[in-house]
Amino acid sequence: MGVELTPRQMKRAADKDAAGCRKLPFFVDPIEGTLKIERGTLVNIYRQLQIDAENQYRNKN
Repeated sequence: MGVELTPRQMKRAADKDAAGCRKLPFFVDPIEGTLKIERGTLVNIYRQLQIDAENQYRNKN
């Protein structure tokens, strides 16, 4: 998709908010013990946000 994230952006996405929820659906890898996210899930979230933005733009015009 051509989107590159800095390590800081990845850390912010993985950090929990005040309610204890993450901004993206990361999970703990049972083998490595690190946070992971499925590529397909991330692509689906990106596409849905793009569709929502396009719909908002169309509704304003």
